[in-house]
Amino acid sequence: MSKREVSEIPIEGAINFRDLGGYPTVDGRQVKKGLLFRSGDLSQLTEKGKQQLFDLGVRCICDFRGETEQQNHPDPTITNAQHVALSLIREEQVVDPRQQQKHVDELAEKSTPEELLKGVNRMMVDQEPLLRQFLDLVIDTEQAPLVLHCTAGKDRTGIGSALILLSLGVSKEIVMEDYLKTNQYADQLMLLSPHPAMDKGMEDFLQGMMEARTEYLDAFLDGIDQKYGSFDIFLKAGLGITAEQREAMQDFYLV
Repeated sequence: MSKREVSEIPIEGAINFRDLGGYPTVDGRQVKKGLLFRSGDLSQLTEKGKQQLFDLGVRCICDFRGETEQQNHPDPTITNAQHVALSLIREEQVVDPRQQQKHVDELAEKSTPEELLKGVNRMMVDQEPLLRQFLDLVIDTEQAPLVLHCTAGKDRTGIGSALILLSLGVSKEIVMEDYLKTNQYADQLMLLSPHPAMDKGMEDFLQGMMEARTEYLDAFLDGIDQKYGSFDIFLKAGLGITAEQREAMQDFYLV
């Protein structure tokens, strides 16, 4: 897959929606298209957008957002699709630009985007039970096609996507390439930032939060290596995924 090629699927009202299919694995196979989708916010889906998800055959929507994000911007109901909420980070760590201005201002005063996102992404290595629940959804082929999403479709979704792709045998280099593709949707992501009277400092902070940067995802991947030694050990010892489960997952999602 070319680095310039994006498996974009224009879903009306969705942000950063794309297919995880098409990526090659290290053993020469390829992730099937039309089974695994990643996205940002879905709360603004139009009727056409809802129909588009139905037409894709979506059976499960895995929502990585926090409780407040879900309450303020609930996912729409899609016929034949169940909604599964798996909040990967604590409420106080959520940086949804649509939250109260005071909350975002306080975060900007306490930390830089780099410090904040590297810390949050590293912390997600310790969310083994939730990450296992997520992979159980992926392993259960009755849940496919599946959509995983958060607000921007970047870090929490990026980590979920990395788990899937690495489990299927896609290289870390291509996983990072997929993560960085979010930057091609910068115009969509900035629509999440209705921040009145924004000064230069706040503009820079929000831009840093919305960008996909190598060091953000590396914080998660390096955290796995530091805690477990390798991704394969993390999958087996940390998440309890057996060799048989991983092989079955690859047999279903690869061609």
